[in-house]
Amino acid sequence: MESTAGWNILFEEVLMTKPERPFRWLFLKRCGHSSGLTLTELMVVIAIIGVMVLAAVPSLSAFVSRTRTKGAAQDLYFTLQQVRMNAIRSSGRWALEFSTTSCRVIDCVDNDCTTTTDNQVVRTIDLTQYKGTSVSQNFSANRIVFNAEGTSNAGSITVQNPKDRFTITVASSGRIRMQ
Repeated sequence: MESTAGWNILFEEVLMTKPERPFRWLFLKRCGHSSGLTLTELMVVIAIIGVMVLAAVPSLSAFVSRTRTKGAAQDLYFTLQQVRMNAIRSSGRWALEFSTTSCRVIDCVDNDCTTTTDNQVVRTIDLTQYKGTSVSQNFSANRIVFNAEGTSNAGSITVQNPKDRFTITVASSGRIRMQ
């Protein structure tokens, strides 16, 4: 078995010559000759981890809520971009029509988005899938219509939860901006 006398001499020399780092050598001395952890050390580590987890949970739930709301806003933003691009690409009119629980992407086949009989619904987005968020808009007739030049009627969509709010603004020039 190896003697600890060498470590003690080394430890005393280092402690005398480098007083700014004595704890590093204490750790090396102890770890060099022991193995495992005591039950007390393990309980202290578990308690520290528990306190850190309890401190992190509220900020984690706020992060999840904000991420969910921002994801809903980004989904609607990109849907508006797609509707605008489809109107330009097809040289026709496309609309995004809102109801209380959903919004529908509509291809206005006859370029008249006021009647619903001859319009083709391309996609329906369920707004209730965004848990904890509310979606509101202020477009005339609950509909935004993009024409072949990419211009549209102006308005905005607001996606919010109790702490966060994202607004998607559509200018009459067709510019779509999210704040």
